[in-house]
Amino acid sequence: MSWRVIKMEYELNQSKKFGSLKKAFRCWQKEHPNFMTNEIIKVEAIEELFIIELAKGRGFDNSDLYGVSLIVYDSINKTFKTAKEDDCGSGWFNSCFDSISQAHIHIDNIKKYLKDKKKVVA
Repeated sequence: MSWRVIKMEYELNQSKKFGSLKKAFRCWQKEHPNFMTNEIIKVEAIEELFIIELAKGRGFDNSDLYGVSLIVYDSINKTFKTAKEDDCGSGWFNSCFDSISQAHIHIDNIKKYLKDKKKVVA
């Protein structure tokens, strides 16, 4: 079997795993909606442990509001939990923004943090 075929099979298996994690999160989210940003725009699985959620809602002044949440999958209790703190005790993961471009920048920062953290752990 060629390296390319093995790589394609690996990527397909990864997408199935992440797809099922995203599907499980969306089912869980229906019963646990966000207060201000309850319209999910995007759900992205990172590894088999994290979900990054981008959601939209309305602020108190009726303006658009975009929420970004880092969700951790608790495989022991089979549930999802909002990430509360990074290694320094800062809870910067979960934030709201008044523009979607700011929300995307925040998502990129979370991904960079997780990637850098993985390098340290590995």
